[in-house]
Amino acid sequence: MESLIRCWKGYVQIQIRGNSPERFMNLCRNRGIILWKIRRQGEYDTCCLALRDVWKLKALVKKSGVSIRIIKKRGIPFFINRNKNRKAAYFSACFSFLGIYLLSLFLWDIQFEGNIHYTDDVLMQFLYENGYVHGMRIQEITCEELEKKIRNQYHDINWVSAMIQGTRLVVKVKENTGVMEIGQEENTPGDLTADREGRIVSIITRAGTPLVHAGDEVKEGDILVSGMIAIKNDAGETAATRQVRADADVIVERQYIYERTFPLEHQVRRYTEESRKYFVRIFDRTFQWLPVKNRDHAEIITEEKQLHLFSNFYLPFYYGTCMVRQYDMETAIYDQEEAEALAMGEWETFLGEKKEEGAAVMDAHIDIRLENGSCISYGTVTVQEKTGIVTEIQPDLGEESQ
Repeated sequence: MESLIRCWKGYVQIQIRGNSPERFMNLCRNRGIILWKIRRQGEYDTCCLALRDVWKLKALVKKSGVSIRIIKKRGIPFFINRNKNRKAAYFSACFSFLGIYLLSLFLWDIQFEGNIHYTDDVLMQFLYENGYVHGMRIQEITCEELEKKIRNQYHDINWVSAMIQGTRLVVKVKENTGVMEIGQEENTPGDLTADREGRIVSIITRAGTPLVHAGDEVKEGDILVSGMIAIKNDAGETAATRQVRADADVIVERQYIYERTFPLEHQVRRYTEESRKYFVRIFDRTFQWLPVKNRDHAEIITEEKQLHLFSNFYLPFYYGTCMVRQYDMETAIYDQEEAEALAMGEWETFLGEKKEEGAAVMDAHIDIRLENGSCISYGTVTVQEKTGIVTEIQPDLGEESQ
């Protein structure tokens, strides 16, 4: 703080020559003149003192018999005196400070944190539709109102926090990624019906009456476990029936047929030129050196950065580069090795999708051949997967309902 005050008021560094510099310094002390950075340099001494005290040294110099010389001048007063004729510089500095102040009154950056299911583009579009845009006045932003709108629009976002940091609007969200879908009538009685055909491998019944066993062939729509339970009396006769919601783990084995065909002739890109171009963007207007002429046959990869003075003081000025790769479209034909590799990639993707659905792949075969300018893939895959959906009870057990 003392350094800032001295710089603001101005100070000088002087050189002291003579036979009694110590007497001169003692006289300065008695008169209340503060000296600092006192150094001995050969035949003379140097020190610093405030600008206001320079005019008090005349009598002290004469009394102590030394001579002094100012060697350095530091501080705002000397800077202003040196540049007093540079009115344009002062005007530019004032204009710059005024411009920065005016820019600080508006919103120039919006960031999202914590979003997984909803992308930044989706949330940004929602904010734009509700009037929260780049360039709006910060005073017009009500964070509580914005939080309420986001929660009302997206029901699986259970926590929202919006805050203004400098010229940035930071929206933090927490999504409910563990939502459990519960049926409206989860306890309603029902039959467990097959939703796919196949051969029963195993069945473990938790509720209801099983109507099929391991080794049986079932079709889509067949009842696997009935929701009707017969209540027997001591004689082993059916005395009554009770309806429950059938529940069981039923595993079936079935075979899928896989067929894919794609032409060997295809279009490829032959790159002819690669260049890097620079651009600047002010608000929504972009200025680019040597713009791209033919955009129909060019790949453009853009990297953009936003200027900011501090961590939260963003400005509406952007700069970046464009990597431009010009290309021509050419016709090419897959050879046998390329076609088989592409077909095997599609086959592996198909098997991966089945595994993601919870199926266990027991056996898989594929045949790939090239015919009439096409690559034809034919395969079979045997899987074991879970089946069964709850449907309305069909009371066909031949027993009377209670």
